[in-house]
Amino acid sequence: MMKRCKLLVLLILICLLMLPVFATAETQEEFELRCFKKTAVAATVYSYLNSSEGEVIDYIPAGTYVQCKSSTRDGRTTVVYMKNGVKKQGTIKVKLIDCTSTIRKSDGLAYDIHEKDPNYDAKIKEGVLEFDVTKYSDSSAYYLYRAGAGPEPERKDGSNTVQSQSSAQTDTQANEGGTAVGVVELGRTSSKIQYQSKTVSVSTSDLTFSENVPENKKLATIYAPRTGKASLRQTASSKGTLLKNCKAGTIVSVLAIGNGYTRINYKGTVGYIKTACLKFYGDSESTAQGVLSYKGNTGGGTTVNVRNTPKGDSAKVAEWRTGTEVTILSHANGWYEIEANGIHGYVMEKYVTEK
Repeated sequence: MMKRCKLLVLLILICLLMLPVFATAETQEEFELRCFKKTAVAATVYSYLNSSEGEVIDYIPAGTYVQCKSSTRDGRTTVVYMKNGVKKQGTIKVKLIDCTSTIRKSDGLAYDIHEKDPNYDAKIKEGVLEFDVTKYSDSSAYYLYRAGAGPEPERKDGSNTVQSQSSAQTDTQANEGGTAVGVVELGRTSSKIQYQSKTVSVSTSDLTFSENVPENKKLATIYAPRTGKASLRQTASSKGTLLKNCKAGTIVSVLAIGNGYTRINYKGTVGYIKTACLKFYGDSESTAQGVLSYKGNTGGGTTVNVRNTPKGDSAKVAEWRTGTEVTILSHANGWYEIEANGIHGYVMEKYVTEK
């Protein structure tokens, strides 16, 4: 009798241990809705708590939802995250930000509402909004992506320019598409990134923002010639929560293209914007370098208006001083199409001197 009882207890224990195996697999959406934090920037994932000794096991982009397991005083956090439908665990050392808003209902209790909750807009109206996660703005001056399929950059002697080596074996090739980097400034042909704690220039073609977007549509500019701004919303709907007003002319990365709305990253904030409010760059074309000038003078005493379209009444996207170096994308009908400092626009030809 005693042996039977022991056998029964053993069978029960085995069944309990096997329950997770047979449980219904958690979807990406279900997992993310149970997270209270997400990464503010892209992160390198290490196998050990002490990242100086741990092995690099993965890279995750900015905005990855995580569940925190433990942390240390120097900012290292062991997290669980989901990537391509698979749960993973590792240690990161980046800033984590909230992904829930907080309301206080009439019962006096505080309730958290996840930013991805399908009923978010309705739920935040059920109480007094104490913390609005959609208004959160990270103080970082850059937004983060992963380096693309190109080889690992190599620094030139005495410069901040990064060049690719076709024969190099790199983290990019070894880790499913690259090294996590911070994008400081986007451009059609070249961009500035944070690499090894320094700001360097790389070819934009070596950066990957989304695997689901064609190469000729990975970049776009905010197109709003009348108002000078366009709404970035939390969902692909005109009724979605307003995240930010995007300034016309700003160069953005495209994450997913839709007929009515397109998902973009605008200065670190990911959201949806009307596709009609975007001007896609298209295939890379030949470019030239120039400098803003007035009557041939490149001194910095004159302000030049940069506009959203090649028309004098189009919305201004920037005001730059003469002497500002620009990349020339095209020249037609008395206007130069230019970009600089992460802004795309048009200036009258009399204000540009080609180098």
